[in-house]
Amino acid sequence: MSGASSAEETAVRIPAGGVHLDGILAIPEGTASIVLFVHGSGSSRLSPRNRQVAAVLQDNGIATLLFDLLTPEEAAAVGEGRRFDIPLLAQRLGHAMDWVLAQPSTKRCA
Repeated sequence: MSGASSAEETAVRIPAGGVHLDGILAIPEGTASIVLFVHGSGSSRLSPRNRQVAAVLQDNGIATLLFDLLTPEEAAAVGEGRRFDIPLLAQRLGHAMDWVLAQPSTKRCA
């Protein structure tokens, strides 16, 4: 397994129905594909394990977008139920996919 990816990481904010979702975008040179890692509870885009998996993909020429489906405030709220609001989480995934398709740097990857 590789230690460090050759793709530069960029912090991004994805508009999603009145909130912004934080993410990390990495696009290796010459890539034609992208994997979206979504995080809703338990782990986040900052998880070392998730970042290690993303680095392996990047080392193999695949762009990655790691992002959280919940805002930091929503993730910190106990018992609010957003973690299990499947329609909301699916809608936010749709916003992220639309964002990828609209970005000049990633639309060729989708």
